[in-house]
Amino acid sequence: PSTPFFDLLQHRYQQLWVQEQKATQKAIKLEKKHKVILGKLYETRSSQLRKYKPPVELGALWHMPHFQKVSSGALWASARRLA
Repeated sequence: PSTPFFDLLQHRYQQLWVQEQKATQKAIKLEKKHKVILGKLYETRSSQLRKYKPPVELGALWHMPHFQKVSSGALWASARRLA
């Protein structure tokens, strides 16, 4: 079979070659991207423990039992007397 002259004039073989090259490059890129994603999903027990942040309980602040009975007004009055 001879090469069709019309396809040569329209650069059809060049266009097909370029499309094939783009397709192979896109496939290679997707394969690399897939490998990178698989690498990021890999976690060991130590990496999980390193990322773990224990929950923090935000309760009431601790006060000395002696000062819990004293109101804030009484503290200001005693501070004024000392000054």
